[in-house]
Amino acid sequence: MDNSGHRKGMQIPNLNRIDLAIVDCRMENRGLSRAEIAHLRGSLYGGILRHRLGRLCKQDSIDLSATPNPKALGFSVMTNVLIQVDPSLP
Repeated sequence: MDNSGHRKGMQIPNLNRIDLAIVDCRMENRGLSRAEIAHLRGSLYGGILRHRLGRLCKQDSIDLSATPNPKALGFSVMTNVLIQVDPSLP
């Protein structure tokens, strides 16, 4: 790993603010259609959005269900958190 926390040799995709907005929308609600994303972002037309989603899938930043791939987006650590709650406590 280098000083930034990224693996050496790992290519991080060049994502601009529009790509990040698309990824953000899908992270917030995976069920959004292209039309809904375009409506939420206001400035995206169907063809542009389709092209960008295709490119994000091709570079493995998101999968076909548009789930973000944290490793491909540069996050080098993943974790699972288990929380146990005692229901008898307030």
